[in-house]
Amino acid sequence: MLLGAALTKQTAAWIGEWADGMVTVRKPMNEMKQMLEAFRTSGGAKKPLALQVQVSWAPTIDEARMAAWHEWRNAAVKPDLLAELKTPAEFDAASREVTLEEIDNFIPLITRGTELFDLVEECAACGFEEVYIHNVSRDQHGFMRFVAEQMFRPELRNG
Repeated sequence: MLLGAALTKQTAAWIGEWADGMVTVRKPMNEMKQMLEAFRTSGGAKKPLALQVQVSWAPTIDEARMAAWHEWRNAAVKPDLLAELKTPAEFDAASREVTLEEIDNFIPLITRGTELFDLVEECAACGFEEVYIHNVSRDQHGFMRFVAEQMFRPELRNG
């Protein structure tokens, strides 16, 4: 199976013509819906969809926000520019003006298992069969403990 990767609705439409499915990254819901519509109406109607969701997990919102801003503020860079960046210095320059407060609009800040469940369910409701979680914070061990303790508990999944 060959999945095409898309960052824009124009690319999604093109991928719908030839790929076996599509993979993309999470965007604001209205932008994701436009991308999916472009993909589906261009030949991708019954093809699989996969999504990468960047999150920033930490014990507190402030820590999660700081981690997202420090590690992944390039998420605020427009897709057409992002696709053209070639070096770490170019990424740094493109994201230099992103403020700490703005990062909330681009990276979901996660402190509880129910928040992550809700996010995955929201993405699945759009039609994504596969949702891959990418924790952008450096505390990967803490994130894995969080997943083990809060995501695999049946009472969280059942409401």
